[in-house]
Amino acid sequence: MSKAPAWLDKANQNKTGNTVGNVAEVGQIRNKPGPKKSVVVRKTVGLKLSDLRNEEISKLESLLKQNGFELTRGRSEAVEIAVSVLLKIIDTSNELSEWKSFLEETIGKEERDIQNR
Repeated sequence: MSKAPAWLDKANQNKTGNTVGNVAEVGQIRNKPGPKKSVVVRKTVGLKLSDLRNEEISKLESLLKQNGFELTRGRSEAVEIAVSVLLKIIDTSNELSEWKSFLEETIGKEERDIQNR
């Protein structure tokens, strides 16, 4: 009868298993590679944006990152922040008067710019 290959004999004698890495402990949760699941349930909402607004969202994202804000979800998180800031401005009624003319000017600005060309 022929002798078994050395790797098979070694594997047969291994009673401890693979010891590479750290041994898992009870209750230990290991981090998996890739994006982490959010605890907030989100759904995809289709919004139609012009190229100009699309560029402005990218600009907002980069400016927030440059100013030290950690955006884990990128552009969508930048839009959420912009919405939150605008809602905060509207909720504080004493500051709304300062922003009212800017908001009125911004609403429909792209359409007016195209019509005035």
